[in-house]
Amino acid sequence: MVTLSLLAAGLILTMPVRSQSKEKLIYTHTFAPGEGLVNRTEKEFRKEICLNGSWEFQPQPLPGGYTPGKGVAPELTAPDAGSWSKTPIKIPSPWNINAFANRDLEGPDHRNYPFYPKEWEDVRMALIRRSVTVPADWSDQQIKLYFEAVSGYTEVYVNNQKVAENFDIFLSFEADITAMVQPGETFELRVGVRDQALFEDRSTIGRRIIPAGSMWGYLIRGIWQDVYLLALLKIHVEDVFVKPLISKNLLELEVTIQNNTNRKEEVQLQRVIHEWLNLAGTDINSAPVPAWELGKKALDVTAARLTVEAGANSTVTLQVPVNEGALRYWTPDHPNLYSLLLSLHKKKETVYKKYERFGWREWTFEGTRQCLNGEPIQLKGDSWHFMGIPQLTRRYAWAWFTAIKGMNGNAVRPHAQVYPRFYLNMADEMGICVLNETANWASDGGPKLDSDQF
Repeated sequence: MVTLSLLAAGLILTMPVRSQSKEKLIYTHTFAPGEGLVNRTEKEFRKEICLNGSWEFQPQPLPGGYTPGKGVAPELTAPDAGSWSKTPIKIPSPWNINAFANRDLEGPDHRNYPFYPKEWEDVRMALIRRSVTVPADWSDQQIKLYFEAVSGYTEVYVNNQKVAENFDIFLSFEADITAMVQPGETFELRVGVRDQALFEDRSTIGRRIIPAGSMWGYLIRGIWQDVYLLALLKIHVEDVFVKPLISKNLLELEVTIQNNTNRKEEVQLQRVIHEWLNLAGTDINSAPVPAWELGKKALDVTAARLTVEAGANSTVTLQVPVNEGALRYWTPDHPNLYSLLLSLHKKKETVYKKYERFGWREWTFEGTRQCLNGEPIQLKGDSWHFMGIPQLTRRYAWAWFTAIKGMNGNAVRPHAQVYPRFYLNMADEMGICVLNETANWASDGGPKLDSDQF
């Protein structure tokens, strides 16, 4: 037996190779470790079910006589009971993923789902469905569907009733389905997707109606990131934006509270900031796996009283003074992180908790110099196009960032599209600065800048 080491875009795998043997090589660790949407500090007040797995798939042919390039796509038709494929689709994955993996001129040399029928590679629009059971204990809660990313013009149906539309490739979207489902009952979730290229208008300069990125975004079709069913209490923290203003010795918190009850609510917002301690391993298998705990309290924050009208949301900006040295800077050499725990209280009862992680860091400019925490910094890093399924894991992000660190780099430029959120999480944890990009990739003259939709 010999040992084979493979180096590909920073990912190093060491595995045994047996001569003249058909024995499969099995990786015994979780291929794509993650934490989901709901942080473990929130689980008493927010619930989630990951809807990844086997879904049914129904390709829809383009109608006869359809002419592409005129800016009008064919409409999806109602599902045909006899036309669901015998092969299930594995969500998340584009249904034409093997077309991306096997391009002749450019692209990766891996084959991701060899059991997908060859004809799926040419499908331009399709329906995808599964059954979902709402837990019986989700009564009196707001229930949402949450999609991390779907490529194409997307229509979402619950029991044949449309609940959402979305036309994008890289960004998340959600649908409130509280009124359409019942706790303890099962509903049909159906997602219809049309290739974004079907909407192209080539009558004037440019063709892409929406920001489509480069090779990956322009080609893929379907649900390519995670799908969740969420349950939230009727009054909850909808969003929090943490803004470290180091030059002002302030931590600014922009908090949005949603009140879905039929009465005005008086609440107290309490805030606690703890050290975030990274407990991840150091070897190639354990280092990418999320492992952490909250350390000691880092900052005392006074509570705030808020009033939220019935059936409305309220956004409040709160400023927390930070004394010199109270929080340690985040830098590439010392990626210190903190957790903000927000809790809503009515009288003496805790009715909701929300978690947000952040670094005490601020980017500024002095003339042509870029500064981190008031000090000039030279960014040295790497850039790459998103190239497929192997990159949809924290393991790839860890390997890429480890390679950058090994070359005395400190930054990464995820090129030509919005990358999955775990890339930002890994960068925070490993001390990698991110030069983020949009999907307005224009090297080929593709963006249709005269399109209102674009």
